[in-house]
Amino acid sequence: MGFQEEKSATPFRIGLYGRRGSGKTSLINALTGKHSALVRALHRNDIERVYKVLSIKGIGQITFSEMSGTDDMWKHDNFGQESAQASVKETDLALVLFREADMHGELIWFRNFQKAGKPVIPVISRVDALGDGGRVLARIVEQKTGQEPLCVSAMTGDGLEELREEIVKRFSEVFGGYAVKGSLVGEGELVLLVSPQEIRGAKSKESLPQFKLLCELLGRKCLVMSCVPEMLEETLAKLTEPPKLIITDGAHLDEMREKKPADSMLTSFAVLSEDCEEEDE
Repeated sequence: MGFQEEKSATPFRIGLYGRRGSGKTSLINALTGKHSALVRALHRNDIERVYKVLSIKGIGQITFSEMSGTDDMWKHDNFGQESAQASVKETDLALVLFREADMHGELIWFRNFQKAGKPVIPVISRVDALGDGGRVLARIVEQKTGQEPLCVSAMTGDGLEELREEIVKRFSEVFGGYAVKGSLVGEGELVLLVSPQEIRGAKSKESLPQFKLLCELLGRKCLVMSCVPEMLEETLAKLTEPPKLIITDGAHLDEMREKKPADSMLTSFAVLSEDCEEEDE
């Protein structure tokens, strides 16, 4: 699969990860305002994946998937490496649902997505069933993940709008990847590559996704600039108009999201790297 393949028509893929009873289906229904129908289910070693295609305001059509398993699997992370890798690869945005303080499996999935450079949102689900509204559990999750979770209830509607807004914001990062894979950036449009200084020490720069991406963008006659993360604001200040797209590494996504112009799309090198790797095969 190369960069030239049109991807803009591909539905955005949101995966919900949480043990049985964490409220995945109810949350999908609440987010979309529909009682969704089962489209497809896969069973592997008592792991069930359910797929639903629905729409959400601000994005359009989305392929939702739910992944569950026995409580024992979540406690011991007994999902299988192959199944986990496939799940991460086929998910554009992950919602990891935390239900209780015993969260070993949830943290493993959360870190798998972080490591892959995929956007992931920690969610305290079913806060209506927690006496304190999920405040204690939210503090624990934030300590463990380094990210403040969103507390939601499909039953009362608490936190749903905030979660929708966060999903739309994260969608723009993946959509920025579609812009490169498809035809949404082209001749005369400015793309800013925000790369960490560490890439200077790479033994083979030609193998880096940043190098292959640069060649692809130059081949499209895009205007390409590059800077290190700490020089982003100074670089933007020298431009007469914001870049169409900003691309950075996963570790700096949060920082770039806060500092980027509102009109600029954002994505990460990791979102694009799968295509680079497949081109080499």
